[in-house]
Amino acid sequence: MYYYAMSKKVQSPWASRDLSAVSCYGHSMEIVSDKSVSFPRIHALERDVIDQIAAGEVLERPAHLVKELVENSLDAQSRLVEVEVRDGGRYVKVSDDGHGMAKEDLALALERHSTSKIQNSDDLWKLKSFGFRGEALAAASSVSQLTVHSRAQGSSEGYWIRSEFGSLGDLRQRSRDLGTTIEVEELFSNVPARLKFLKSAQSEVSQIKKVLKAIALSHPEVTFKLKVEGQMTLFFPQHLHMKDRAQDVLKANLYEVNFTDETFRLNILYSSARDTQKSSQNIWVFVQSRWVLDKSIQAAIMDAYRNLLMHGEYPTCVVRLEILPDLVDVNIHPTKSQVKFQNPSNVFRLVQNVLRKGLEQSENKNVESMATHFSQGVESSSQGQASFAESEGAFLGWQETQYKTKTFPPAPSMDLEQKVASPVEVTNMASKGFWSQLQVLGQANLTYILAQSSRALYLIDQHAAHERVLFEKIMGDWKTGRVEVQNYLIPLVLDFESHMIEALQKVEESLGQFGILFDLLSPESIAIRSGPAIMKESAISEALSRLVHQLTHTQSDFAFEKAMGDLAASLACHSAIRAGQSLSSEEMKALLSEMDRDHFSTYCPHGRPVYQEMTFTSLDREFGRIV
Repeated sequence: MYYYAMSKKVQSPWASRDLSAVSCYGHSMEIVSDKSVSFPRIHALERDVIDQIAAGEVLERPAHLVKELVENSLDAQSRLVEVEVRDGGRYVKVSDDGHGMAKEDLALALERHSTSKIQNSDDLWKLKSFGFRGEALAAASSVSQLTVHSRAQGSSEGYWIRSEFGSLGDLRQRSRDLGTTIEVEELFSNVPARLKFLKSAQSEVSQIKKVLKAIALSHPEVTFKLKVEGQMTLFFPQHLHMKDRAQDVLKANLYEVNFTDETFRLNILYSSARDTQKSSQNIWVFVQSRWVLDKSIQAAIMDAYRNLLMHGEYPTCVVRLEILPDLVDVNIHPTKSQVKFQNPSNVFRLVQNVLRKGLEQSENKNVESMATHFSQGVESSSQGQASFAESEGAFLGWQETQYKTKTFPPAPSMDLEQKVASPVEVTNMASKGFWSQLQVLGQANLTYILAQSSRALYLIDQHAAHERVLFEKIMGDWKTGRVEVQNYLIPLVLDFESHMIEALQKVEESLGQFGILFDLLSPESIAIRSGPAIMKESAISEALSRLVHQLTHTQSDFAFEKAMGDLAASLACHSAIRAGQSLSSEEMKALLSEMDRDHFSTYCPHGRPVYQEMTFTSLDREFGRIV
């Protein structure tokens, strides 16, 4: 077949198609059919081609092989799994102490779709095992030299069998301990096309480590070991509690929150919003104990940290979700790395709500802990009458502009002449909140409030602190319909693109609850009649632009609430005390008291930290007073 393009005769790339004319890059081309072309007949693929196709789907890289083999070990009720890799994963050995395989099952285990985990199609919706398809060993044996050693529970002898790139050898006897060992050599040697797509040995080993970490995170009851080129690289001993395993694997300080009902069982381990990462690599999601890559759950996690993280910051978080089997399909991807929920919206809201409440609780505990240290310091310093020379740890209080006492002064609400605080009074101080108890010393650089407790010095960013206070007030007023509204004498005319105007019209009622009322002047302009009293007119245009951007670019169940949160953050930012603004002592104390009303007072709505702490112990060390 030939075509003519720009007066040049060229053989057609569509040689098998009977086309009369096409257009290419704006030029007409006449296609001349060649009826003599023959078409291949349909035929069944050879066994080795079928196996290699399956291997390409299930085992894209060595890390997938390790995942499949280790999951088989878990299905065998193993309590010790040892993995050894060499040559970037082209050699893999996985040993376990599970219940093993019977003599007559060894050869069958290397056949496609051979498994002990399901009996009929109904079992696919009630899965309680990992390797249910019966493809992993068969796929691996077709693209490697694979040896299976096993001794079954109740058997006195072990057996082994070897496959050379799909060619099965004889079954032989060999003594060994209870359990199974799978040894894979020369992975992908007979598939050069697959081999050339492998990355560097270091990169492949890195992926294997990640897989083993993931499996370890979901199975704290199992001991895992990884050797790379003969050297012990990872070792995760058995733990009774998930939190201990997570801290062991991730090397992070984590909090825990749980939720259980008739449909879901949810366990979340998470870091403080002050302990962040530069990527999402430490967000781990498990469904039915399987490590999955679920964008919806990951979005729910990030939404729970809304207004707590700066742009480009990510938390450390481990989500383990168990759900009724008939409400989730785990069989939608060859590598079982994805799942499909019957109602993904419910799962999103569950994870977001539970994690958000957990964050509130952990932040409360942090502040309560700080308050407890504060109260203990008050009690000890008021009871002790030793001089500074007798106790270098004694605290110097600061009133006005000079030191006048050698004991920490009580909270402002208490009698300033009182020298000793009773246990009941100390408890009451802790319950009143932490920030309002601090002694305000002054203002540094017209930007930071300088305050102290019995154990530390605090620098509080006045703009960030006031921004959070205003943000919480604005969000609270919006949700309760109590926003104070300011009507404009002259409407503020704003121009937007037509699709942005349409987005604003869809949320007109909610904007009205926010105090923002507008009239449509044209398809591309509106007139703002009123706005929140706390908001400057100059900030409305930017705030509404950000709102529209969120509404048109964020696809989640919390898109509108997130957009309104960003709008509130913008309002708070433009209305808060600025850096460089002088504050009186009473204004600083009032701001600290307001901080005690919010769960997240230690973060501004954009995720910046509100305060920095310097303990007197660290200062003493810096000045050489202690070693």
